[in-house]
Amino acid sequence: MFRLFRKWHAIVILSMSLLACQQSPQPNLVQDGGCPPQHSPYLKQAPSVDGRITYCDQGDASTGQISTTAYPAGTRHVTVMMAGYPATEGVRVLAVATDGSFTSALKTDNIGDSWKPVTLQLPEAAQTHAFYLRLVDDATGTFGWAGLGFERAGLATTLPAHALPMALAILIAHLWLILAGWLLPRTWTVPARALCALLALGTASACVIAGYIASPALGAIIAYGTAALPLLALPLRLRRGPAPLAEATALHRLFFPSLLLALLILWIGLYPFSWDGQDWQTAATRWRNLPMDSWLPLLFAKMVHGGRLDVPMVGDWLSSDRPPLQSGLYLLFFHSWLAHGGLIYQALSTWAQALVIVPLLVLVGTLPRRSQRAAIVFALALSPLVLLNGLFVWPKLFAATFCAIFHIALFGPSSIARPARWSMAGLAAALAMLSHGGALFALVGSTAAFLLLKRRQALPVLVKTGALAVVAYLPWVGYQRLIDPPGDRLLKWHFAGHIPVTQDSFLHVLRAAYADLGFWPWLAGRAANLNSLMHGSFSFFGDAWALFWNRSPAAIATVVENSFFYGAYSMWFASPLWLLPCVALRCLRVAQASQPAPGAVSIRPGARRGTVVPVLDPGDLRAWADGHSSRRLLQLLGEHAGDPADAGSMLPAGAIRRCRAQPRSGCARLRLRQAFRRCVLRDPSRHHAGTERRLARRLQAGFSGNHGRRASSVLMRSLRTARRP
Repeated sequence: MFRLFRKWHAIVILSMSLLACQQSPQPNLVQDGGCPPQHSPYLKQAPSVDGRITYCDQGDASTGQISTTAYPAGTRHVTVMMAGYPATEGVRVLAVATDGSFTSALKTDNIGDSWKPVTLQLPEAAQTHAFYLRLVDDATGTFGWAGLGFERAGLATTLPAHALPMALAILIAHLWLILAGWLLPRTWTVPARALCALLALGTASACVIAGYIASPALGAIIAYGTAALPLLALPLRLRRGPAPLAEATALHRLFFPSLLLALLILWIGLYPFSWDGQDWQTAATRWRNLPMDSWLPLLFAKMVHGGRLDVPMVGDWLSSDRPPLQSGLYLLFFHSWLAHGGLIYQALSTWAQALVIVPLLVLVGTLPRRSQRAAIVFALALSPLVLLNGLFVWPKLFAATFCAIFHIALFGPSSIARPARWSMAGLAAALAMLSHGGALFALVGSTAAFLLLKRRQALPVLVKTGALAVVAYLPWVGYQRLIDPPGDRLLKWHFAGHIPVTQDSFLHVLRAAYADLGFWPWLAGRAANLNSLMHGSFSFFGDAWALFWNRSPAAIATVVENSFFYGAYSMWFASPLWLLPCVALRCLRVAQASQPAPGAVSIRPGARRGTVVPVLDPGDLRAWADGHSSRRLLQLLGEHAGDPADAGSMLPAGAIRRCRAQPRSGCARLRLRQAFRRCVLRDPSRHHAGTERRLARRLQAGFSGNHGRRASSVLMRSLRTARRP
């Protein structure tokens, strides 16, 4: 898996990292107003802040103005250091256009006698102009002063103070995940162990948050024990020799892309790392102005850690309005030696969103070509769908990870044992709902597809899966109904369009919303939803092409806005519209592969029997690999030998079923050798080594990479075995 991040792939990541550093420098203060911070005996001095205050010789009665140098057009928000009481009447913070075309007041809150970073949002009309900030103090009463400045700390200070703790938090979580997968049975395949390790992470987070809700002391015990369990089991694994180390390396390779993606998102999102994690605005407003939804899991974690119940938790949000799994993830590593607070929460949450790459790698792992796997992974990982939701950490991608595991458990691949699939699916469904309520729609879609495709076989699996999911989800329902009711605000919001908080039941609100709604207004609403999904599917390519010669703030803002609001647009070059031509191309290749090529069989007559040698044109079997190639060659051999049942008559019916269930096992190779003995080599005395070499060369040309070498070696061994007396 490391090869996915070599050569030109590394150039892509490095280029994006460098582009993230190309930010406009912080403007310096114009020293034409205010006075140095040392004039205030009450202000806590901060040597790293270059600022001015309006608390001068007359104290609170002093007046004046402080201005900055200009910001470029296209700036959507600025982060400055402020002190004092800028919300006092008579004190204003203004954004003034350099050409004098507008003056806009910016909203600020009182801070007090210390410096604090404040993110100021620019109105849309101001974003198309160059502007500067002006602090105007006309107040003469008590608390009638304010300060404006900038953090002078460079990368030498911010990297070890802010970036390093986030990187260490991600590394610790990454190692925990590897060790958790290491504890699983060695008979499981690496993809199955990786997916189960993700389920173990989600289960541990759920247990930790449940323990804290019951009692902070119980939650701390569960968190300590769960975090230390993989480390305690490490000596047992090391006693088994070098084989477990190879397994850990394989797990690391599967989890490593998620670690890289998380670091990349934090680098391009938070550079130059002046943010100290004390507020939610920096990450939420990096690309567009978003609310504080991403900060709610941290507030819930702090609330239950303190052993209290705040009603409401913040603003008009109840603690039961948002699922708790991301809060549990933060509390799972809360007791480590790392510093607590927003930095660690942001790092762990970004890493949790990046874990969506792991089930994606399992899904694309069945593709025969590395270039195909790399194209799919990079197209999705570097799309706004992942980059934006990876920094603004409302846990949508965390829920998508478990939705993908649910889908994989139901439909394959064969590397996951069938008896474990229903338990994996049930646990993944519960964890997805505990991450984000919107996961319900994806779970319903996968369940419906499973019912349509499997029919009678699906019912017993879904019954067991649903029972496990309900049992795992019931504790959170109990919290919503009994501890902090009603807990159904998001249901009313998304299904009934009712946003204000109300104690009315969900069914009552739903009936009231649809009671007077006619068919055509309902249909218009569904069309609007479809437009939100598919809008910009075609226009994105035009917008992206236009950016090459028009990099105006308006053009960039259009791409950023559409990349957040519209589903297909947010996937960029991984748009669902690519699915249609891909399906057509796949059907065309399957149709071509099913037609026997002319001259595919060459028969050399012998005295009484002939030697049947299949002559394969290069590229005929390029799509077949591993066990699939063996099954396809058996089919061809049976057809060429004039006995279509030859390939299936080599082993008993039970063995054939086992071979089909495990296409990469030795059964397929055994069937291939037996087919060669019966179909290919009718007269061993007339066989010569040149035939072997020609057949091996043609077969190797028909495959790609290691698959051709592996298949040709199998054929050579089969021929030599058949030639033996």
